[in-house]
Amino acid sequence: MLLLWGLAVAPQILPATTLEALRLTAPAAATTSVQQLTIRWEAYSSPADVLVAPESAVRLDQFQVLRRTVVDGTAPRERNPELAADRLVVVLTDGQGAVRYWSSLPDPRVVRAEQPGPDGVLTRVVLHRREADFLVALPNVAGATQVRIYEPRWGGTEWILEPVGAVAMPAR
Repeated sequence: MLLLWGLAVAPQILPATTLEALRLTAPAAATTSVQQLTIRWEAYSSPADVLVAPESAVRLDQFQVLRRTVVDGTAPRERNPELAADRLVVVLTDGQGAVRYWSSLPDPRVVRAEQPGPDGVLTRVVLHRREADFLVALPNVAGATQVRIYEPRWGGTEWILEPVGAVAMPAR
């Protein structure tokens, strides 16, 4: 289930895509204002643990817009984005599913730690927060209806953007 502006609805099937496909389809957004969305991501269904091992935790992937603020300015445009497994890609779409804008941001779930192994040697560990809030700046374009969230996965020759979920744009 996805949380769309506080309401639980059945998740929409999102297609996987690539960064190159986004670059080719997203028009340059010419707006004079930006909407800043604070989104809560309930990533895993682990009620007691704040940090979880992502490879063994049960995914929940519920999203909710907590706050929308409109400010003057333009949304940042990435000229040469570099994807990694610890980043997300956020895509703004209209009612027909056409891409209106996209950007990448650090994955807010990621926590890096070092812990001693059985031999006493420190080992790098990547954990995820069970729940994380993040801020995304999007152009304030008319007709935008949905924010889609993708996780990059290396496919051997290029990054594949795997869908994680979506959240409806709040009313203006």
